[in-house]
Amino acid sequence: MRILLLLLSILLEVDCLRVLRDPVTLSFSNQRNRDFKNQFSISDSPYQWSTEWLANVPVDHFAFANNDTFKLRYFINTKSYEEGGPIFFYTGNEGALEGFALNTGFMWDIAPEFKAAVVFAEHRYYGETWPYPKSLSYNDTRYLGYLSSEQALADFALLIDHLKQNRIPGAANSPVIVFGGSYGGMLSAWMRIKYPHIVHGAIAASAPVFWFFDSGVKEDVYDEIVTRAFVTEGCNFKAIEKAWVGLDNLAQTEEGRAYLNSLFKLEKTRQLQTPGDVNIIKNCVHDVFDTMAMVNYPYESNFMAPLPGWPVAAACKSLSVVAKSDKEAAEGLHAAVNLYYNYTGKAEILCTDPDAALGENNLWPYQVYFR
Repeated sequence: MRILLLLLSILLEVDCLRVLRDPVTLSFSNQRNRDFKNQFSISDSPYQWSTEWLANVPVDHFAFANNDTFKLRYFINTKSYEEGGPIFFYTGNEGALEGFALNTGFMWDIAPEFKAAVVFAEHRYYGETWPYPKSLSYNDTRYLGYLSSEQALADFALLIDHLKQNRIPGAANSPVIVFGGSYGGMLSAWMRIKYPHIVHGAIAASAPVFWFFDSGVKEDVYDEIVTRAFVTEGCNFKAIEKAWVGLDNLAQTEEGRAYLNSLFKLEKTRQLQTPGDVNIIKNCVHDVFDTMAMVNYPYESNFMAPLPGWPVAAACKSLSVVAKSDKEAAEGLHAAVNLYYNYTGKAEILCTDPDAALGENNLWPYQVYFR
């Protein structure tokens, strides 16, 4: 256990800034997921909604120096709602709203039983909810500074008031239950704490509400969880260590880099050109390990990517025996990664550039470190 934890700490020692992301945003590292709207089609889903916008949302809810406003996107379904019934409200994460609406089945499944309206609210600066143009938001802190959890919670409170007073008939006294997962779960918990007069209850799944710098929570606590998942499912530390060393060895030569570029099917803009570029693959591998531990469901799923049941166990099949050569070791590691990125066999290339592939994730590192 401690040995594999050491490996995970080694995985962290790469040149590129690594920020732990939420499942939905992390899943867009694949070329096939670049076009979000094509990836998530409401017409193919059992869950249906109408898309609406709340106008005149203040950019700054807490001061008077900025009077700018914007439109906030939300999804709503009142098919099961009966007058006075509850409002199930999803507090949107750091990504476009479609992925959350399509993969939060619990809300949809229990709505008929409770005669509830279902609402998904988009987080400012993600998806299609932008107070300012992206070009300004990415490059100027005067605009980026309004990206914060506090401002997002105030957005949601304003939307709830609109829903109860104007949008949903007979909902003036309806109880509101907020839902969320990961960062969205943190928002749900904080929503209940900060706005108890608006929110009657919160269901916060996998919400690390106390995981802050200098909070007393170990920084590597998530790596411990990932380690436990992979050790339990049969991964061999020596096999992974051999693969890690194999990557470094192959990256030392032009022939070896060409082999890795071909094996991992790296897109042209992110192919290995120097020995240090091997960190492109290492970052990718670490993200895959993190992610598969999150979605290690016992059944096939399509939340972050099409995956078999117990995907960690499936990945460990290629990492259970120590390889005899660097190439064989790299192939075992690739097989584990490819299970996540290309389980369907339809992906032609692997995109490892977060800025290019994770279009909804560009501002997440800023929010994590500064907000």
